[in-house]
Amino acid sequence: MKDKGKRPSTILIIDDNQELTQLISAAFISEGMQTKVVRSAAALRTLLFSAEPFDLVLLDLGLPDADGRDVYPLLKQNPATAAAPVIVFSGEDDIGRRVQLLGLGADDYLVKPCSLNELMARVSIHIQLNQLRQAKKEADTQLKIQVAANKQLFKVEQSRRKQAEQLYHMSQIISASLDSDEVFESAMDTLRALFDVQSGSIALVEKESGKLAFVSSLDQSPLLKQARLSIDQGVAGYVFREGKALFVNDAQNDPRFYKNLDRVTGVTTHSLLCAPLIARSRTIGVVELLNKRSGKFTQNDLTLLSTLATSIAVAIDNVRLYQEQAHLIQQLTLSQEQLLQSEKMSATGRLAASLAHEINNPLQAIHSCLQLTLQFDLTPEKRAEYLWMASEEVERLMDIGSRILEFARPSSGTYELVQVNRIIDQVMNLAHKHLEHHHWQIHRDLASDLMLIQAIPDQLAQVFFSIMLNAFDAMPDCGDLTIKTQMCGDWVEIRFQDTGIGMTSTEQERVFEPFFTTKESRSGLNLAISYGIIKNHHGTIQVESQVGSGSTFTVRLPRA
Repeated sequence: MKDKGKRPSTILIIDDNQELTQLISAAFISEGMQTKVVRSAAALRTLLFSAEPFDLVLLDLGLPDADGRDVYPLLKQNPATAAAPVIVFSGEDDIGRRVQLLGLGADDYLVKPCSLNELMARVSIHIQLNQLRQAKKEADTQLKIQVAANKQLFKVEQSRRKQAEQLYHMSQIISASLDSDEVFESAMDTLRALFDVQSGSIALVEKESGKLAFVSSLDQSPLLKQARLSIDQGVAGYVFREGKALFVNDAQNDPRFYKNLDRVTGVTTHSLLCAPLIARSRTIGVVELLNKRSGKFTQNDLTLLSTLATSIAVAIDNVRLYQEQAHLIQQLTLSQEQLLQSEKMSATGRLAASLAHEINNPLQAIHSCLQLTLQFDLTPEKRAEYLWMASEEVERLMDIGSRILEFARPSSGTYELVQVNRIIDQVMNLAHKHLEHHHWQIHRDLASDLMLIQAIPDQLAQVFFSIMLNAFDAMPDCGDLTIKTQMCGDWVEIRFQDTGIGMTSTEQERVFEPFFTTKESRSGLNLAISYGIIKNHHGTIQVESQVGSGSTFTVRLPRA
Protein backbone atom coordinates (compact mmCIF):
# COMPACT_ATOMS: atom_id res chain seq x y z
CA MET A 1 0.00 0.00 0.00
CA LYS A 2 3.02 2.28 0.11
CA ASP A 3 3.61 4.24 -3.10
CA LYS A 4 6.21 7.04 -3.25
CA GLY A 5 4.67 8.47 -6.42
CA LYS A 6 1.22 9.09 -4.94
CA ARG A 7 -0.18 10.76 -1.86
CA PRO A 8 -0.79 8.34 1.02
CA SER A 9 -4.31 7.01 1.40
CA THR A 10 -6.34 8.65 4.17
CA ILE A 11 -8.70 6.49 6.23
CA LEU A 12 -11.57 7.90 8.31
CA ILE A 13 -12.27 5.71 11.37
CA ILE A 14 -15.66 6.26 13.08
CA ASP A 15 -15.60 4.26 16.32
CA ASP A 16 -15.92 5.14 20.01
CA ASN A 17 -13.52 2.38 21.17
CA GLN A 18 -10.31 4.31 21.89
CA GLU A 19 -8.07 1.27 22.36
CA LEU A 20 -9.27 -0.37 19.14
CA THR A 21 -8.91 2.80 17.06
CA GLN A 22 -5.37 3.34 18.33
CA LEU A 23 -4.44 -0.21 17.33
CA ILE A 24 -6.02 0.08 13.87
CA SER A 25 -4.49 3.52 13.28
CA ALA A 26 -1.03 2.20 14.14
CA ALA A 27 -1.50 -0.65 11.64
CA PHE A 28 -2.58 1.73 8.86
CA ILE A 29 0.27 4.15 9.59
CA SER A 30 2.78 1.30 9.44
CA GLU A 31 1.52 0.66 5.88
CA GLY A 32 2.14 4.28 4.87
CA MET A 33 -1.44 5.52 5.26
CA GLN A 34 -2.93 8.40 7.22
CA THR A 35 -5.90 8.20 9.58
CA LYS A 36 -8.50 10.46 11.12
CA VAL A 37 -10.53 9.19 14.09
CA VAL A 38 -13.90 10.44 15.36
CA ARG A 39 -15.85 8.85 18.18
CA SER A 40 -19.32 10.36 17.76
CA ALA A 41 -21.71 11.64 15.11
CA ALA A 42 -21.32 15.18 16.43
CA ALA A 43 -17.54 15.04 16.05
CA LEU A 44 -18.01 13.62 12.54
CA ARG A 45 -20.13 16.58 11.43
CA THR A 46 -17.52 18.99 12.75
CA LEU A 47 -14.71 17.18 10.95
CA LEU A 48 -16.54 16.92 7.62
CA PHE A 49 -17.25 20.65 7.61
CA SER A 50 -13.66 21.39 6.51
CA ALA A 51 -12.12 17.98 5.79
CA GLU A 52 -10.15 16.96 2.70
CA PRO A 53 -11.44 13.94 0.75
CA PHE A 54 -10.99 10.52 2.38
CA ASP A 55 -10.06 7.34 0.51
CA LEU A 56 -12.08 4.95 2.75
CA VAL A 57 -14.41 5.05 5.77
CA LEU A 58 -14.42 2.42 8.55
CA LEU A 59 -17.82 2.75 10.28
CA ASP A 60 -18.88 1.27 13.63
CA LEU A 61 -22.68 0.94 14.07
CA GLY A 62 -22.78 1.53 17.82
CA LEU A 63 -21.93 5.23 18.27
CA PRO A 64 -22.84 6.87 21.59
CA ASP A 65 -25.08 9.51 19.99
CA ALA A 66 -26.34 7.88 16.78
CA ASP A 67 -27.04 4.63 14.99
CA GLY A 68 -24.61 3.72 12.20
CA ARG A 69 -27.48 3.48 9.73
CA ASP A 70 -28.28 7.16 10.35
CA VAL A 71 -24.63 8.13 9.91
CA TYR A 72 -24.31 6.37 6.54
CA PRO A 73 -26.50 8.92 4.59
CA LEU A 74 -24.45 11.76 6.12
CA LEU A 75 -21.27 10.20 4.71
CA LYS A 76 -22.77 9.90 1.23
CA GLN A 77 -24.00 13.50 1.25
CA ASN A 78 -20.67 15.11 2.22
CA PRO A 79 -18.10 15.81 -0.54
CA ALA A 80 -15.24 14.59 1.66
CA THR A 81 -16.69 11.08 1.95
CA ALA A 82 -19.26 10.76 -0.84
CA ALA A 83 -16.92 8.85 -3.17
CA ALA A 84 -15.15 6.85 -0.45
CA PRO A 85 -16.04 3.17 0.02
CA VAL A 86 -17.63 2.40 3.41
CA ILE A 87 -16.73 -0.74 5.36
CA VAL A 88 -19.10 -1.43 8.27
CA PHE A 89 -16.96 -2.65 11.20
CA SER A 90 -19.37 -3.88 13.86
CA GLY A 91 -19.68 -6.34 16.71
CA GLU A 92 -23.19 -7.28 15.52
CA ASP A 93 -23.02 -10.61 13.65
CA ASP A 94 -26.60 -10.41 12.40
CA ILE A 95 -27.28 -11.59 8.84
CA GLY A 96 -30.42 -9.44 8.54
CA ARG A 97 -28.52 -6.29 9.62
CA ARG A 98 -25.73 -7.18 7.17
CA VAL A 99 -28.13 -7.55 4.23
CA GLN A 100 -29.88 -4.28 5.21
CA LEU A 101 -26.64 -2.25 5.23
CA LEU A 102 -25.33 -3.84 2.04
CA GLY A 103 -28.68 -2.97 0.48
CA LEU A 104 -28.23 0.66 1.51
CA GLY A 105 -24.96 0.71 -0.42
CA ALA A 106 -22.25 -0.21 2.11
CA ASP A 107 -19.30 -1.78 0.32
CA ASP A 108 -18.44 -4.43 2.90
CA TYR A 109 -19.30 -5.71 6.39
CA LEU A 110 -16.72 -6.95 8.89
CA VAL A 111 -17.59 -8.48 12.25
CA LYS A 112 -15.52 -7.66 15.33
CA PRO A 113 -13.24 -9.15 16.36
CA CYS A 114 -11.30 -9.93 13.19
CA SER A 115 -7.62 -10.21 12.40
CA LEU A 116 -5.65 -7.13 11.41
CA ASN A 117 -4.50 -9.00 8.30
CA GLU A 118 -8.07 -9.47 7.10
CA LEU A 119 -8.95 -5.87 7.92
CA MET A 120 -5.90 -4.57 6.04
CA ALA A 121 -6.66 -6.85 3.08
CA ARG A 122 -10.28 -5.69 2.86
CA VAL A 123 -9.25 -2.03 3.13
CA SER A 124 -6.60 -2.48 0.43
CA ILE A 125 -9.04 -4.22 -1.92
CA HIS A 126 -11.75 -1.58 -1.54
CA ILE A 127 -9.26 1.25 -2.03
CA GLN A 128 -8.11 -0.48 -5.22
CA LEU A 129 -11.72 -0.98 -6.35
CA ASN A 130 -12.47 2.67 -5.64
CA GLN A 131 -9.41 3.70 -7.60
CA LEU A 132 -10.71 1.59 -10.47
CA ARG A 133 -14.08 3.36 -10.21
CA GLN A 134 -12.35 6.73 -10.26
CA ALA A 135 -10.23 5.55 -13.17
CA LYS A 136 -13.44 4.65 -14.98
CA LYS A 137 -14.77 8.19 -14.51
CA GLU A 138 -11.50 9.68 -15.68
CA ALA A 139 -11.40 7.28 -18.61
CA ASP A 140 -14.89 8.37 -19.67
CA THR A 141 -13.77 12.01 -19.70
CA GLN A 142 -10.54 11.26 -21.58
CA LEU A 143 -12.36 9.14 -24.12
CA LYS A 144 -14.63 12.02 -25.09
CA ILE A 145 -11.57 14.19 -25.74
CA GLN A 146 -9.29 11.69 -27.47
CA VAL A 147 -11.61 9.31 -29.34
CA ALA A 148 -11.43 11.26 -32.59
CA ALA A 149 -7.63 11.69 -32.45
CA ASN A 150 -6.47 8.26 -31.37
CA LYS A 151 -8.53 5.18 -32.08
CA GLN A 152 -5.99 2.87 -30.50
CA LEU A 153 -6.06 4.81 -27.25
CA PHE A 154 -9.85 4.61 -27.34
CA LYS A 155 -9.62 0.83 -27.60
CA VAL A 156 -7.25 0.58 -24.62
CA GLU A 157 -9.32 2.88 -22.45
CA GLN A 158 -12.49 1.08 -23.42
CA SER A 159 -10.93 -2.18 -22.26
CA ARG A 160 -9.94 -0.62 -18.94
CA ARG A 161 -13.39 0.79 -18.45
CA LYS A 162 -14.91 -2.59 -19.18
CA GLN A 163 -12.66 -4.19 -16.58
CA ALA A 164 -13.61 -1.58 -14.00
CA GLU A 165 -17.31 -1.91 -14.78
CA GLN A 166 -17.19 -5.69 -14.61
CA LEU A 167 -15.32 -5.67 -11.31
CA TYR A 168 -17.60 -3.10 -9.79
CA HIS A 169 -20.76 -4.78 -11.08
CA MET A 170 -19.72 -8.20 -9.85
CA SER A 171 -18.61 -6.81 -6.49
CA GLN A 172 -22.02 -5.20 -5.97
CA ILE A 173 -23.97 -8.32 -6.99
CA ILE A 174 -22.07 -10.93 -5.01
CA SER A 175 -21.72 -8.74 -1.92
CA ALA A 176 -25.51 -8.43 -1.67
CA SER A 177 -26.47 -11.95 -2.81
CA LEU A 178 -27.28 -14.75 -0.37
CA ASP A 179 -27.78 -17.41 -3.03
CA SER A 180 -24.79 -19.63 -3.88
CA ASP A 181 -25.91 -20.28 -7.47
CA GLU A 182 -26.26 -16.56 -8.09
CA VAL A 183 -22.79 -15.91 -6.64
CA PHE A 184 -21.16 -18.61 -8.79
CA GLU A 185 -23.01 -17.49 -11.93
CA SER A 186 -21.98 -13.86 -11.43
CA ALA A 187 -18.37 -14.88 -10.75
CA MET A 188 -18.22 -17.02 -13.90
CA ASP A 189 -19.75 -14.24 -16.02
CA THR A 190 -17.10 -11.81 -14.75
CA LEU A 191 -14.23 -14.27 -15.35
CA ARG A 192 -15.49 -14.86 -18.87
CA ALA A 193 -15.69 -11.12 -19.55
CA LEU A 194 -12.30 -10.16 -18.04
CA PHE A 195 -10.09 -13.06 -19.07
CA ASP A 196 -9.74 -14.53 -22.55
CA VAL A 197 -9.22 -18.14 -21.43
CA GLN A 198 -10.23 -21.59 -22.61
CA SER A 199 -11.49 -22.82 -19.24
CA GLY A 200 -11.84 -21.81 -15.62
CA SER A 201 -13.36 -23.07 -12.36
CA ILE A 202 -14.01 -22.43 -8.67
CA ALA A 203 -13.13 -25.19 -6.19
CA LEU A 204 -14.10 -25.22 -2.50
CA VAL A 205 -12.76 -27.48 0.24
CA GLU A 206 -15.28 -30.04 1.51
CA LYS A 207 -15.75 -30.37 5.28
CA GLU A 208 -16.26 -34.13 5.07
CA SER A 209 -13.37 -35.17 2.83
CA GLY A 210 -11.02 -32.20 3.21
CA LYS A 211 -10.58 -32.23 -0.59
CA LEU A 212 -11.19 -29.54 -3.21
CA ALA A 213 -14.53 -29.98 -5.01
CA PHE A 214 -15.19 -28.08 -8.25
CA VAL A 215 -18.49 -26.27 -7.65
CA SER A 216 -18.62 -24.17 -10.84
CA SER A 217 -16.80 -23.92 -14.17
CA LEU A 218 -16.86 -21.81 -17.33
CA ASP A 219 -17.78 -24.75 -19.54
CA GLN A 220 -20.13 -26.37 -16.94
CA SER A 221 -18.28 -29.68 -17.22
CA PRO A 222 -20.23 -32.47 -15.42
CA LEU A 223 -17.08 -34.61 -15.22
CA LEU A 224 -15.17 -31.82 -13.46
CA LYS A 225 -17.92 -31.44 -10.85
CA GLN A 226 -17.53 -35.12 -9.98
CA ALA A 227 -13.75 -34.82 -9.57
CA ARG A 228 -12.02 -34.28 -6.22
CA LEU A 229 -8.51 -32.91 -5.75
CA SER A 230 -6.44 -33.48 -2.63
CA ILE A 231 -4.94 -30.28 -1.22
CA ASP A 232 -1.46 -31.78 -1.66
CA GLN A 233 -2.00 -32.26 -5.40
CA GLY A 234 -1.56 -29.89 -8.33
CA VAL A 235 -1.05 -26.16 -8.60
CA ALA A 236 -4.51 -25.60 -7.10
CA GLY A 237 -3.53 -27.60 -4.02
CA TYR A 238 -0.26 -25.65 -3.75
CA VAL A 239 -2.09 -22.31 -3.93
CA PHE A 240 -4.60 -23.51 -1.34
CA ARG A 241 -1.86 -24.57 1.10
CA GLU A 242 0.32 -21.49 0.61
CA GLY A 243 -2.53 -18.96 0.41
CA LYS A 244 -0.78 -17.07 -2.42
CA ALA A 245 -1.79 -16.55 -6.06
CA LEU A 246 0.52 -17.56 -8.93
CA PHE A 247 0.58 -18.12 -12.68
CA VAL A 248 2.37 -20.87 -14.65
CA ASN A 249 2.93 -20.44 -18.41
CA ASP A 250 4.49 -23.90 -18.99
CA ALA A 251 2.18 -26.12 -16.99
CA GLN A 252 3.18 -29.48 -18.49
CA ASN A 253 6.77 -29.05 -17.28
CA ASP A 254 5.94 -27.65 -13.85
CA PRO A 255 6.54 -30.25 -11.09
CA ARG A 256 3.47 -29.02 -9.17
CA PHE A 257 1.10 -29.66 -12.10
CA TYR A 258 -1.38 -32.58 -11.73
CA LYS A 259 -1.98 -34.12 -15.18
CA ASN A 260 -4.85 -36.40 -14.16
CA LEU A 261 -7.31 -33.51 -14.28
CA ASP A 262 -6.53 -33.03 -17.98
CA ARG A 263 -7.60 -36.64 -18.54
CA VAL A 264 -10.88 -36.00 -16.69
CA THR A 265 -11.77 -32.77 -18.52
CA GLY A 266 -10.21 -33.50 -21.91
CA VAL A 267 -8.51 -30.08 -21.85
CA THR A 268 -4.71 -29.98 -22.27
CA THR A 269 -3.40 -27.33 -19.89
CA HIS A 270 -0.61 -25.12 -21.28
CA SER A 271 -0.86 -22.15 -18.92
CA LEU A 272 -2.80 -21.50 -15.76
CA LEU A 273 -3.56 -18.72 -13.30
CA CYS A 274 -4.74 -19.56 -9.78
CA ALA A 275 -5.68 -17.51 -6.69
CA PRO A 276 -6.81 -18.57 -3.19
CA LEU A 277 -10.28 -17.77 -1.84
CA ILE A 278 -9.70 -16.38 1.65
CA ALA A 279 -12.51 -15.36 4.03
CA ARG A 280 -12.04 -14.40 7.69
CA SER A 281 -8.35 -15.36 7.55
CA ARG A 282 -9.28 -18.88 6.41
CA THR A 283 -8.65 -20.34 2.93
CA ILE A 284 -11.91 -21.90 1.72
CA GLY A 285 -10.97 -22.75 -1.88
CA VAL A 286 -9.33 -21.54 -5.10
CA VAL A 287 -10.28 -19.96 -8.44
CA GLU A 288 -8.32 -21.22 -11.46
CA LEU A 289 -8.08 -20.16 -15.13
CA LEU A 290 -6.58 -22.26 -17.94
CA ASN A 291 -4.96 -21.45 -21.31
CA LYS A 292 -4.99 -17.72 -22.03
CA ARG A 293 -5.82 -17.40 -25.72
CA SER A 294 -4.09 -14.08 -26.34
CA GLY A 295 -0.66 -15.07 -25.00
CA LYS A 296 0.87 -15.65 -21.58
CA PHE A 297 -0.51 -14.79 -18.18
CA THR A 298 1.04 -11.64 -16.70
CA GLN A 299 1.43 -9.93 -13.34
CA ASN A 300 -1.52 -7.70 -14.23
CA ASP A 301 -3.66 -10.81 -14.71
CA LEU A 302 -2.49 -12.06 -11.31
CA THR A 303 -3.39 -8.79 -9.58
CA LEU A 304 -6.79 -8.66 -11.25
CA LEU A 305 -7.68 -12.24 -10.34
CA SER A 306 -6.50 -11.76 -6.75
CA THR A 307 -8.82 -8.77 -6.39
CA LEU A 308 -11.67 -10.74 -7.87
CA ALA A 309 -10.96 -13.75 -5.62
CA THR A 310 -11.27 -11.62 -2.48
CA SER A 311 -14.78 -10.49 -3.43
CA ILE A 312 -15.83 -14.03 -4.40
CA ALA A 313 -14.55 -15.44 -1.10
CA VAL A 314 -16.44 -12.83 0.94
CA ALA A 315 -19.66 -13.56 -0.97
CA ILE A 316 -19.33 -17.34 -0.52
CA ASP A 317 -18.67 -16.85 3.19
CA ASN A 318 -21.77 -14.63 3.48
CA VAL A 319 -23.88 -17.32 1.78
CA ARG A 320 -22.60 -19.98 4.18
CA LEU A 321 -23.28 -17.79 7.21
CA TYR A 322 -26.79 -17.10 5.96
CA GLN A 323 -27.50 -20.79 5.35
CA GLU A 324 -26.22 -21.72 8.81
CA GLN A 325 -28.33 -18.96 10.35
CA ALA A 326 -31.43 -20.08 8.41
CA HIS A 327 -30.93 -23.67 9.60
CA LEU A 328 -30.58 -22.55 13.22
CA ILE A 329 -33.71 -20.41 12.95
CA GLN A 330 -35.62 -23.36 11.49
CA GLN A 331 -34.51 -25.64 14.33
CA LEU A 332 -35.32 -22.98 16.93
CA THR A 333 -38.80 -22.44 15.46
CA LEU A 334 -39.49 -26.18 15.53
CA SER A 335 -38.30 -26.43 19.15
CA GLN A 336 -40.49 -23.50 20.18
CA GLU A 337 -43.54 -25.05 18.51
CA GLN A 338 -42.89 -28.36 20.29
CA LEU A 339 -42.45 -26.55 23.60
CA LEU A 340 -45.71 -24.63 23.12
CA GLN A 341 -47.58 -27.84 22.38
CA SER A 342 -45.99 -29.63 25.34
CA GLU A 343 -47.07 -26.89 27.75
CA LYS A 344 -50.59 -26.95 26.27
CA MET A 345 -50.86 -30.67 26.96
CA SER A 346 -49.42 -30.15 30.46
CA ALA A 347 -52.06 -27.51 31.20
CA THR A 348 -54.79 -29.78 29.85
CA GLY A 349 -53.47 -32.55 32.09
CA ARG A 350 -53.91 -30.36 35.15
CA LEU A 351 -57.62 -30.13 34.27
CA ALA A 352 -57.91 -33.86 33.55
CA ALA A 353 -59.85 -34.79 36.69
CA SER A 354 -62.35 -31.95 36.23
CA LEU A 355 -62.73 -32.69 32.52
CA ALA A 356 -63.28 -36.39 33.23
CA HIS A 357 -66.05 -35.48 35.69
CA GLU A 358 -67.60 -33.06 33.19
CA ILE A 359 -67.59 -35.76 30.50
CA ASN A 360 -68.87 -38.48 32.86
CA ASN A 361 -72.06 -36.60 33.81
CA PRO A 362 -73.54 -36.44 30.29
CA LEU A 363 -72.38 -40.01 29.63
CA GLN A 364 -74.27 -41.18 32.72
CA ALA A 365 -77.37 -39.30 31.59
CA ILE A 366 -77.16 -40.82 28.09
CA HIS A 367 -76.71 -44.29 29.56
CA SER A 368 -79.79 -43.89 31.80
CA CYS A 369 -81.97 -42.58 28.96
CA LEU A 370 -80.99 -45.44 26.68
CA GLN A 371 -81.55 -48.03 29.44
CA LEU A 372 -85.03 -46.67 30.09
CA THR A 373 -85.82 -46.63 26.39
CA LEU A 374 -84.59 -50.19 25.75
CA GLN A 375 -85.73 -52.03 28.89
CA PHE A 376 -89.13 -50.51 29.70
CA ASP A 377 -92.38 -50.44 27.81
CA LEU A 378 -92.78 -46.71 27.38
CA THR A 379 -95.31 -44.68 25.53
CA PRO A 380 -94.03 -43.17 22.26
CA GLU A 381 -94.11 -39.72 23.84
CA LYS A 382 -92.01 -40.84 26.83
CA ARG A 383 -89.55 -42.72 24.63
CA ALA A 384 -89.15 -39.63 22.43
CA GLU A 385 -88.60 -37.50 25.55
CA TYR A 386 -85.75 -39.78 26.76
CA LEU A 387 -84.15 -39.94 23.32
CA TRP A 388 -84.34 -36.14 23.07
CA MET A 389 -82.62 -35.87 26.48
CA ALA A 390 -79.88 -38.26 25.28
CA SER A 391 -79.45 -36.18 22.11
CA GLU A 392 -78.98 -33.01 24.16
CA GLU A 393 -76.33 -34.70 26.30
CA VAL A 394 -74.50 -35.88 23.14
CA GLU A 395 -74.39 -32.28 21.93
CA ARG A 396 -73.04 -31.27 25.31
CA LEU A 397 -70.30 -33.89 24.99
CA MET A 398 -69.46 -32.65 21.51
CA ASP A 399 -69.17 -29.10 22.85
CA ILE A 400 -66.82 -30.25 25.62
CA GLY A 401 -64.69 -32.19 23.15
CA SER A 402 -64.59 -29.22 20.78
CA ARG A 403 -63.36 -26.90 23.55
CA ILE A 404 -60.65 -29.36 24.60
CA LEU A 405 -59.50 -29.94 21.02
CA GLU A 406 -59.52 -26.23 20.19
CA PHE A 407 -57.16 -25.54 23.07
CA ALA A 408 -54.92 -28.63 22.76
CA ARG A 409 -54.40 -28.76 18.99
CA PRO A 410 -51.01 -27.47 17.62
CA SER A 411 -50.93 -23.73 16.94
CA SER A 412 -51.74 -22.65 13.38
CA GLY A 413 -49.37 -19.70 13.75
CA THR A 414 -51.79 -17.51 11.78
CA TYR A 415 -52.53 -13.97 12.95
CA GLU A 416 -56.16 -12.89 12.92
CA LEU A 417 -58.26 -9.91 14.00
CA VAL A 418 -59.58 -11.04 17.40
CA GLN A 419 -61.55 -9.70 20.34
CA VAL A 420 -59.73 -10.25 23.65
CA ASN A 421 -62.95 -10.64 25.65
CA ARG A 422 -64.02 -13.55 23.43
CA ILE A 423 -60.75 -15.38 24.10
CA ILE A 424 -61.17 -14.85 27.85
CA ASP A 425 -64.68 -16.32 27.62
CA GLN A 426 -63.32 -19.39 25.80
CA VAL A 427 -60.68 -19.92 28.50
CA MET A 428 -63.30 -19.60 31.23
CA ASN A 429 -65.53 -22.15 29.47
CA LEU A 430 -62.63 -24.58 29.39
CA ALA A 431 -61.85 -24.11 33.09
CA HIS A 432 -65.33 -23.73 34.59
CA LYS A 433 -65.67 -27.35 35.77
CA HIS A 434 -62.22 -27.13 37.37
CA LEU A 435 -63.46 -24.04 39.25
CA GLU A 436 -66.54 -25.85 40.56
CA HIS A 437 -64.33 -28.29 42.47
CA HIS A 438 -62.45 -25.54 44.35
CA HIS A 439 -63.34 -22.54 46.46
CA TRP A 440 -62.25 -19.91 43.97
CA GLN A 441 -64.30 -16.92 42.97
CA ILE A 442 -63.80 -15.41 39.50
CA HIS A 443 -64.80 -11.79 38.93
CA ARG A 444 -64.90 -10.51 35.36
CA ASP A 445 -64.81 -6.81 34.52
CA LEU A 446 -64.59 -6.83 30.73
CA ALA A 447 -64.80 -3.51 28.90
CA SER A 448 -67.32 -3.35 26.06
CA ASP A 449 -65.33 -0.84 24.00
CA LEU A 450 -62.17 -2.93 23.42
CA MET A 451 -60.47 -2.49 20.05
CA LEU A 452 -59.61 -5.55 17.94
CA ILE A 453 -56.03 -6.81 17.99
CA GLN A 454 -53.88 -8.83 15.57
CA ALA A 455 -53.11 -12.12 17.34
CA ILE A 456 -52.81 -15.89 17.08
CA PRO A 457 -55.95 -16.85 19.06
CA ASP A 458 -54.87 -20.20 20.48
CA GLN A 459 -51.51 -18.81 21.63
CA LEU A 460 -53.21 -15.90 23.39
CA ALA A 461 -55.61 -18.35 25.05
CA GLN A 462 -52.60 -20.35 26.23
CA VAL A 463 -51.12 -17.21 27.86
CA PHE A 464 -54.35 -16.37 29.70
CA PHE A 465 -54.80 -19.98 30.77
CA SER A 466 -51.23 -20.15 32.11
CA ILE A 467 -51.71 -16.97 34.15
CA MET A 468 -54.98 -18.35 35.59
CA LEU A 469 -53.33 -21.65 36.55
CA ASN A 470 -50.50 -19.73 38.17
CA ALA A 471 -53.08 -17.76 40.20
CA PHE A 472 -54.82 -20.97 41.27
CA ASP A 473 -51.47 -22.38 42.46
CA ALA A 474 -51.04 -19.24 44.57
CA MET A 475 -54.47 -19.80 46.17
CA PRO A 476 -54.37 -23.50 47.19
CA ASP A 477 -57.45 -23.44 49.44
CA CYS A 478 -59.57 -20.52 48.32
CA GLY A 479 -59.33 -17.01 46.91
CA ASP A 480 -60.53 -14.46 44.40
CA LEU A 481 -59.28 -13.86 40.87
CA THR A 482 -60.33 -10.65 39.12
CA ILE A 483 -59.97 -10.41 35.35
CA LYS A 484 -60.26 -6.89 33.97
CA THR A 485 -59.91 -5.56 30.40
CA GLN A 486 -59.70 -1.92 29.33
CA MET A 487 -58.30 0.41 26.67
CA CYS A 488 -55.14 2.38 27.56
CA GLY A 489 -54.54 4.69 24.61
CA ASP A 490 -53.64 2.46 21.67
CA TRP A 491 -53.17 -0.57 23.92
CA VAL A 492 -55.58 -3.27 25.06
CA GLU A 493 -54.81 -4.07 28.71
CA ILE A 494 -55.71 -7.34 30.46
CA ARG A 495 -55.16 -7.59 34.24
CA PHE A 496 -55.28 -10.79 36.31
CA GLN A 497 -55.35 -9.93 40.05
CA ASP A 498 -55.35 -12.75 42.61
CA THR A 499 -55.51 -12.82 46.41
CA GLY A 500 -52.86 -15.51 46.73
CA ILE A 501 -49.66 -15.83 48.73
CA GLY A 502 -47.78 -13.30 46.60
CA MET A 503 -44.11 -13.29 45.61
CA THR A 504 -40.85 -11.97 46.96
CA SER A 505 -38.88 -9.39 44.97
CA THR A 506 -36.44 -12.13 43.89
CA GLU A 507 -39.28 -14.32 42.66
CA GLN A 508 -40.78 -11.40 40.72
CA GLU A 509 -37.45 -10.79 38.97
CA ARG A 510 -37.19 -14.43 37.91
CA VAL A 511 -40.83 -15.37 37.33
CA PHE A 512 -40.49 -15.24 33.51
CA GLU A 513 -37.20 -17.16 33.43
CA PRO A 514 -37.32 -20.66 31.88
CA PHE A 515 -37.44 -23.49 34.44
CA PHE A 516 -37.91 -21.15 37.41
CA THR A 517 -40.65 -22.47 39.70
CA THR A 518 -41.47 -22.68 43.40
CA LYS A 519 -43.52 -25.87 42.84
CA GLU A 520 -41.63 -29.16 42.53
CA SER A 521 -44.36 -30.66 40.33
CA ARG A 522 -44.23 -27.81 37.78
CA SER A 523 -41.88 -27.41 34.79
CA GLY A 524 -41.31 -23.69 35.25
CA LEU A 525 -41.94 -23.08 31.55
CA ASN A 526 -45.52 -21.82 31.28
CA LEU A 527 -44.83 -18.19 32.20
CA ALA A 528 -41.55 -18.16 30.23
CA ILE A 529 -43.46 -19.35 27.16
CA SER A 530 -46.19 -16.78 27.83
CA TYR A 531 -43.55 -14.04 27.96
CA GLY A 532 -42.21 -15.14 24.54
CA ILE A 533 -45.71 -15.27 23.00
CA ILE A 534 -46.57 -11.75 24.18
CA LYS A 535 -43.21 -10.40 22.92
CA ASN A 536 -43.90 -11.98 19.52
CA HIS A 537 -47.25 -10.14 19.54
CA HIS A 538 -45.33 -6.86 20.14
CA GLY A 539 -46.85 -6.56 23.59
CA THR A 540 -45.69 -6.53 27.20
CA ILE A 541 -46.34 -8.70 30.26
CA GLN A 542 -45.49 -7.56 33.79
CA VAL A 543 -46.08 -8.69 37.36
CA GLU A 544 -46.59 -6.75 40.58
CA SER A 545 -46.75 -8.63 43.87
CA GLN A 546 -46.31 -8.48 47.63
CA VAL A 547 -45.90 -11.43 49.95
CA GLY A 548 -49.27 -12.16 51.55
CA SER A 549 -51.17 -9.67 49.38
CA GLY A 550 -51.46 -11.49 46.07
CA SER A 551 -50.13 -10.81 42.58
CA THR A 552 -51.25 -8.86 39.51
CA PHE A 553 -50.20 -9.91 36.00
CA THR A 554 -50.75 -7.20 33.37
CA VAL A 555 -50.70 -7.98 29.65
CA ARG A 556 -50.71 -5.11 27.13
CA LEU A 557 -51.25 -5.69 23.42
CA PRO A 558 -51.31 -3.09 20.60
CA ARG A 559 -54.62 -2.41 18.90
CA ALA A 560 -54.87 -3.53 15.29
